[in-house]
Amino acid sequence: MNTAVSGLAGLVRARAVLGALFLLVQPDHPSWAEQAAKAPQPPSPRVQLLQQLDQDRVILRRPSYNYAPSIIHDADLYHLYWCGGVAGDFILHSQAASLAGPWHAAASDRPSSFDVALSPTKSPRDFDGLHTCDPNVIKVGSTYYLYYSGEASEGALTAVGVAASRDGVHFTRQNDGVPIVTASRTNTAYVTTHLTYGAGQPAALFIAPYVYLSFTDSTAAGANKGNGAGQIALRSVDPRFKSGVQELTQQGWQGREPGHHTGEYSFLESFGLDWGYDKQTGMIVAVSDRIAKRASLYFLDPTTLATRATADMALSWHEGPALLTEADKSLASRASCETLTASVLAAQGESASPASW
Repeated sequence: MNTAVSGLAGLVRARAVLGALFLLVQPDHPSWAEQAAKAPQPPSPRVQLLQQLDQDRVILRRPSYNYAPSIIHDADLYHLYWCGGVAGDFILHSQAASLAGPWHAAASDRPSSFDVALSPTKSPRDFDGLHTCDPNVIKVGSTYYLYYSGEASEGALTAVGVAASRDGVHFTRQNDGVPIVTASRTNTAYVTTHLTYGAGQPAALFIAPYVYLSFTDSTAAGANKGNGAGQIALRSVDPRFKSGVQELTQQGWQGREPGHHTGEYSFLESFGLDWGYDKQTGMIVAVSDRIAKRASLYFLDPTTLATRATADMALSWHEGPALLTEADKSLASRASCETLTASVLAAQGESASPASW
């Protein structure tokens, strides 16, 4: 969430669990792959953590605050995006040939250098005039799409925008700079209960022919009435969400006018998540930070987004986990369908203050 304040300074650490090996066990059948091939939807697995390969490694440091990462692997490079303190919340980018780094700007080899992928417009008339934050990047075809949270001014409701890029480094706003998701306000008590964050923290996913978008909406009727936690889902064949938009409801996917959702159904109670599609098992793998010092993995049905299995890994965090995926938000292919390696990044610091993240 856009809780950071311009001018904060501190040592920022992006920490990573560079691989946690999970065993996916199908109770009654010896081969997950065979069952997945035969069934319209793969059966629910049991999931067991076999080994945590690398715990809490610091991969990036820079002055000022740093949080809400997103990471993809594209060709021979890893691309890391995050919300960083510059003059308010800016969306920054670094790249590396290895997860361990060194991380650097696209046109520089200097460690910990970075690019500005997207910055606030500085106009209070724009939904992202003050802050641009919570990046999540997916590549569809030859175009990179950046979904992000924007805030017009202090106290304004957050909304979700989309920007596009050919190089994955510098992004241009789409949809004429108008947000693609705004707060639903279907919880009529959201003001009196101080749930005035709005709609933000987007996470994108591609399962042909749709781009899926999960996000927080603290004003939604389906969110937790006490703290606003909950995940609302939209999907569209258009990555800019200008046509063919559908919302996940208790009755399934329902058509919506672009820019509108009811927020009456939340498929997971969480303040944010990242996710990827595992083509080999036909399941969605999501990561959330609901438990202190843990990152929780959720194995979701690709149609209903219902949770089929869960697992945890140890990870110190203060804000927002990111799941390493390929550029199209799919998980990397592997020799066996029985195991899965998940790499997760999160912002971490010496205290709960954003100044130390």
